[in-house]
Amino acid sequence: MKRTFGIICALVLLEGCMMQPQLPDALVFKGCAKQPVKAAGIRRLAVMEFQNHTESKEAPGRVLGLLTSELMKTGRFELVERSQIDRALREVALGQAGALDEKTAKEAGRLMGADAVLAGEITGFQHESTPMEYRYERERGQGIPLPPGDRTSNFLNVPAEKRTYTVEKYNASIGFSLRMISVATGEVVWSRSVTRSFGMREGEYEIRNVYALFDKLAEAAAQEAVHDFMP
Repeated sequence: MKRTFGIICALVLLEGCMMQPQLPDALVFKGCAKQPVKAAGIRRLAVMEFQNHTESKEAPGRVLGLLTSELMKTGRFELVERSQIDRALREVALGQAGALDEKTAKEAGRLMGADAVLAGEITGFQHESTPMEYRYERERGQGIPLPPGDRTSNFLNVPAEKRTYTVEKYNASIGFSLRMISVATGEVVWSRSVTRSFGMREGEYEIRNVYALFDKLAEAAAQEAVHDFMP
């Protein structure tokens, strides 16, 4: 009896694992064509505060944190500490959200001892949830087998069912553009723009809320952004 029950549990767990849907491409970075990078000799990199063209106050910190983390994973750069960046910006009288041109980048980068500075603009940063009607329909079918000795039947019959639920619809989007400026020459040696968006119904893909959806979307965008620097 115990052996039979154990087999039933294993079959149920296996069926559950097989039914878990894979995450869509928008939420998982699966690689892309690499763009040319003229960054030979660039090791020490200063990641500047990005200009924010969205209404979200959290956007600069979130995007900066994600990109910094992904840049460190490449193993290619030594990142300048934030305190050094702040001091250099004060000396050149440039606020953290100020525009950074090639001339200013050279001056600030020289004060930081950086080989290059990474500047960027945030063009999209949004996550919201709205109510929606979801209609669930299931035809009558067979369920899991019952243990021997159960007098109802050999299988648990699953009746047909139709229901309408009110669930949440999640929408998230993120967009930013980046450019790396050489301190030695003032030349833009690399640039890339990334935009990702996705919408889904509550409960899909084992994603429990809109914030979890946005985190996956933003992580995939950051990975795409630094892909050119990966080995």
